[in-house]
Amino acid sequence: MWRRVQSRNEVVGADWILKAALVCLFVGSSAGGYLWQKRQVHKLGSEIHGLERELEQLEKGNELLRQRYSVLASPGELDRRVEQFGMDLRTPAQEQILRLTEVNGRSEVNMARPYEYSSARFSRRD
Repeated sequence: MWRRVQSRNEVVGADWILKAALVCLFVGSSAGGYLWQKRQVHKLGSEIHGLERELEQLEKGNELLRQRYSVLASPGELDRRVEQFGMDLRTPAQEQILRLTEVNGRSEVNMARPYEYSSARFSRRD
């Protein structure tokens, strides 16, 4: 009986140490991979959150710019700016309007009379 107990208490073999080392390596690398993935998910979540905040700010800025554009492009504001800068803008005379018509696939230009450059029109500066 003594021999039976003695045979169980032999020196630990190299195969058992190798198996234990591989199990420890697998568990350790799995834990390290899990922590790396968790850090990456947190990093990407923070980046997405920052980009969403930036998107909200840009949308608010766009809305403010749209409102400002609508005010500046209104006819009343445009008329006021024309008067402010002394521009001589007015509706063109009927003879200054060119009408383009297409007859049988050919384009034609129809004018009441030829447009003449008036030197008085360009020399009048206030």
